[in-house]
Amino acid sequence: MRKLLLLGMAVAALLSSCIPVDDLGAYWDKGVIDTLLVGKWQPDEHFKKQPNAESVVIAKNGNSYRIDDPDEKMRQRKGYMPTYARTLQAGDTLFFMVGPKQGDLIRYEIKEDKLEVYSLKAHAMRTFLKEKHPQAKNIEIDECAVCRSRARDDDSYDDVKIKTLDSETFAILSEIPKTDAYWTLDNRYKKAL
Repeated sequence: MRKLLLLGMAVAALLSSCIPVDDLGAYWDKGVIDTLLVGKWQPDEHFKKQPNAESVVIAKNGNSYRIDDPDEKMRQRKGYMPTYARTLQAGDTLFFMVGPKQGDLIRYEIKEDKLEVYSLKAHAMRTFLKEKHPQAKNIEIDECAVCRSRARDDDSYDDVKIKTLDSETFAILSEIPKTDAYWTLDNRYKKAL
């Protein structure tokens, strides 16, 4: 989550569900704009998993999204940089892809006027990789983190990491079932009118 230091709490809440990617490869250029994602999103008052979540504004900027900190003081700081992202569709799964070279993937769904953000469960992904893709080279699970996750009964999303987003890794992402066994709903936002 390399970009968190440059962003305020609003974007931090969105990026907390990320899968870090060391190299997005050619997939950054395959990203698109999901027009349903553009707009201002406010935390859903009925979903309090992350009580510090704030509004997020996602604007179209050419063929990418631009996300700025909602706090004007933060935007005025020396060295401030907005976040750029695109949508990547892997099978029927949508990912918010932060980039352009190194970045993060964040699974999301839009249901009516709600944006739901998910994190990947490390122990479920470890089993999935072992059973279906034991030779996968560019997606990994931190073994120690998996042990810690089991001890705490916590499915930490930072345990899954992608070295290079290549065709094999992209295919694996498209195969992950969109079920509670693999994904945790981390946050829900409502579109502001």
